[in-house]
Amino acid sequence: MERGLKMSDTAYRKYTKYSVIYNILNKREIVICGYDRWDDKNDVNILDFYKRQKNLKSLFIYCLANDQETYHHWNTFSRTKINDKNDKLEEGVCIKFDSINLDELFKNYDFRRRTCRYCDRDRIDTYKKINLGDLPIFKRFSFKGEKEIRFIYENKNISKEKFTISNINISSLIDKIIFNPWIDDDCFDKKKKELIKCFSSLNRENENWGDIITKSELLNDDVWQKKLIKKNLFTNSMF
Repeated sequence: MERGLKMSDTAYRKYTKYSVIYNILNKREIVICGYDRWDDKNDVNILDFYKRQKNLKSLFIYCLANDQETYHHWNTFSRTKINDKNDKLEEGVCIKFDSINLDELFKNYDFRRRTCRYCDRDRIDTYKKINLGDLPIFKRFSFKGEKEIRFIYENKNISKEKFTISNINISSLIDKIIFNPWIDDDCFDKKKKELIKCFSSLNRENENWGDIITKSELLNDDVWQKKLIKKNLFTNSMF
């Protein structure tokens, strides 16, 4: 069992860039930037509307997946475009957070946790009313595969460009750091060493940090392949 996991494999997952986890470990802080640069302009425009309706000076949202590893998450959230043809594949990582401790951390900073609701566009016409407080979690049905949860912070008095949570306890928050399935072995080994060096500077909170830094096997899983072609598994019958 992975260090820190208490129940199922549906811990909170943050698919992001390598620089994000590197900064988290180096500075022991989580930085949440504004939503204005999100790809989904449906989200951006609705959140702008919500912010105006509630007269907010600050609105910050930290998005995570509450599901097992999927190809969709890797392909959508962890590939960094460097031109029209190529991706910067070494950048994509998944931070697997301890859900209980992350819930508590955000609660201490007045964030509320909400699960996204996915709705077909045509179905909106059937709603008599929509609670204003639900707008930040409404998403089109096409995004349902994300199984997203959001930590939402609102403030009517203070305007901020970013929200920083400092002095976080790394050992209680992070269960695993997973590199994307496309990264080559040499690049993975190099970046793993960089992260282990970061961990080593944190007063040696855990002696086995290298054990929680892995590379995704989603696209080349030896265990899956061996189990599927196991001797005497097959019959001649059709599905």
